[in-house]
Amino acid sequence: MRKDSPDFREVAHAGGKITFNYIIDDEGRRKFSVRFEGSKPNTFRLWTLYALPQGIAVGSVTVGGVGVPWNPPPHPSCIPVMMPSDSEGYFGHQCPVCKKYWRSPGGWAQLPLSCAYCGYADEQHRFLTDAQQKFIESYCYVVLSGAEREQSSVTMDMDAVADACGKESEKPPFYYAEESQQSLLQCTACGSLSDILGVFGYCCVCATRNNFSHFLSVAEEVRARISSLKNYENCVRDIVSAFDSIAGDLLRELVRRIPMIKKRKEKFLRFRLHNLETVAKEVLECFGIDLLFGMPSKDVEDAKVFFHRRHLYEHKGGEVDEKYIQDSGDFSVRLKQVLRETVESSHRSVSLITTLMSNFNDGFHEIFPPLDEPVAYENERKRRLKQT
Repeated sequence: MRKDSPDFREVAHAGGKITFNYIIDDEGRRKFSVRFEGSKPNTFRLWTLYALPQGIAVGSVTVGGVGVPWNPPPHPSCIPVMMPSDSEGYFGHQCPVCKKYWRSPGGWAQLPLSCAYCGYADEQHRFLTDAQQKFIESYCYVVLSGAEREQSSVTMDMDAVADACGKESEKPPFYYAEESQQSLLQCTACGSLSDILGVFGYCCVCATRNNFSHFLSVAEEVRARISSLKNYENCVRDIVSAFDSIAGDLLRELVRRIPMIKKRKEKFLRFRLHNLETVAKEVLECFGIDLLFGMPSKDVEDAKVFFHRRHLYEHKGGEVDEKYIQDSGDFSVRLKQVLRETVESSHRSVSLITTLMSNFNDGFHEIFPPLDEPVAYENERKRRLKQT
C-alpha cells in the first residue's frame, strides 16, 4: 500500500514543449516533424500512438532503436501523436468494459494491455481516459491547423498544462492530469508497476493476478511475529484469515469470469472458506483446481485442524467445544481446554496454508494464463543480474 502520500491526489502533467516543424517536399506535399523538449526536473515517459485526423486513436507506435522503422499506421491519413506521461512517469488507463481507472508506466506497444481490475485485454489505445482522448483531439487539431495556415512551426506548451494542475484558473485546451490511487503494486512475474484502487488486481502488462504475492507478504509478517515470540494463537488465526480473504477474492474472480448457471454462481458468491475439506472438494469439482495437490495426508489433516482452530480463536477465545472436536477430529484435546500454539505449530500453519494458496494461485493462472513475453523478459533480466 502507498503510505508516503494521500490517496486520489491530482498528479500534474510532466510538462515540456511539443514543436511541429513544417516542410514542403519535392512533390509539393506539406509534411511535419515533431520535437519534444522537457524542461521540468521530474520523471516523464512518452507514448507514441497513431490517430486519425479527427483525433481518434487507432493504434500504438512500436518505437525501436536508431535506424529501426516504426510499424506502419493502420491508415495512410494517421497522425503520430506523442503523449507525455504525468510527472511521476505514469499514464492513466480507463477500462472500456468495467470503466475503472488505474495508472502504470505503460506496457509493451506490440502487446495487449490488461485491465488491472477485470482482466479484460485489448490494444493499449482502447484504454484511453476521457482527458487523454481530448488531448489527442487537440494535438491533431494543432497539427492540421498549422499545416493549413502554412506556418513554419507550431508549439504546444505542455509546461502550461503542468503549471495549471490544482489551480482554479482556466485550463489550456489540451489540459489533462492523472490521479494517484491507493496501492502501488509491483508484479512479481514481470516486474511491472500498477497504481490501483484497493489491494487485489491484475498486472496490466502480463495479466498476472497479485493475490499470491500479497499473501506471501502477509505470511512474511506473520513469521516475523512468530520469531519475535508474539501471541502464537493470533498468528495461526491471522494466516488462516489471510487465506480466507485472499483465496476468497480469487474464487470470486473465477465465478465472475467463468460462465456458469445462476444457481451455481449464487452458491459460490455465498460460499465461506471456513472448512478446508468442503472448500477443497468444491473448488476441485467445479474448477478443476486441486488445493491439496502434492500434500501428504498428514499435512492435509493438520491444515484442516488449523482451519477449525482459527474459528475457536476468533469466536471462542480459543476454548475447545464439542463441535471443534467432532469437526476437526482433534481428539488430543479436552472439552473446555484453552488451546495453546507453539513456535513450531505456528510456523507449520504458515507453511501449510502457503502451500494451499500456492496451489490455488497455480490453478487460477492455468485457467487465465499470463502473457509469456514480459515474464520471460523479466526472468532473463534477473538471470543476467546474477551473473554480474
